[in-house]
Amino acid sequence: MNLSFSYSDNNRVPGSNLGSTVMGRSLPQRPFDRPYKPDGSYYVGGTADLVYHNPVQILKEEVANLKNYRLLGNAFAELKFTPDLSFKTSFGSDIGYTHDYIYYNQQHPYGTGNGRIVDENRLLTNILLENTLSYSHTFGDLKLDLLGGHSFQRLPFPPPALTATGSPLRPSTCWRRLP
Repeated sequence: MNLSFSYSDNNRVPGSNLGSTVMGRSLPQRPFDRPYKPDGSYYVGGTADLVYHNPVQILKEEVANLKNYRLLGNAFAELKFTPDLSFKTSFGSDIGYTHDYIYYNQQHPYGTGNGRIVDENRLLTNILLENTLSYSHTFGDLKLDLLGGHSFQRLPFPPPALTATGSPLRPSTCWRRLP
């Protein structure tokens, strides 16, 4: 039997999601563009003051987190009925769980003044079951090898997702996650 588990926790910089990529919004800015107004509030993109979304505003007003859990495993057994006849069974799994969380607060360009939450969970299970029956026998100068088998693989993919628009609160304060 072999088992392997991995976990990653990625607090990422906003990427290409909905066009709010920081690099994509920084490069076309004009040399004289500034992120903050004299009163400390943000210059808003799409106006004469700032042509594109404010990349500093995007960085400071968004939480983007991706957690990945993955379990790889296999187990196998072999049964010899006779020296010539054997049965082998193996079971393998690749199970991955991903939690993708993005929170745009009220100040974020995509928060639209109310805030926005994208909370997605994905469970991917790949199950493989294989059975083989083999026979190998020598008759004088003639050798006979026979192999028969069956393989079953199941790979369902139901991606549940939750998106809340117009909610200034984080999920932990406005609803609870059900198992």
